[in-house]
This record gives sequence, C-alpha cells and structure tokens, in this order.
Amino acid sequence: MRQILKAMFTKSDLIYLLVSADKKNGSIAPGAYWPRFYAKYFVNRYL
Repeated sequence: MRQILKAMFTKSDLIYLLVSADKKNGSIAPGAYWPRFYAKYFVNRYL
C-alpha cells in the first residue's frame, strides 16, 4: 500500500489510520460500503 500512496508509515500509523477511518465511517456514513469508504479515506489523506 505504501507504494500506491507514495507514503511512509509505521504499523502504529496504519492502526491509527484504520481506527480513524472506522470512527469517520461510523459518524459520517454508517451505512456505507466500508472497504470503499476506507480506500477513499486513505487516498484523500495521502494524495
């Protein structure tokens, strides 16, 4: 994933991002298809 996003992050960074994405998904779009929501969340953060 680092190569696609052209970003450097550690395991703890990844865990933080996943938890953040989960919280955003729950508050912004609870019924959304979570894999797509997470992908957009990561891409928007790093691109």
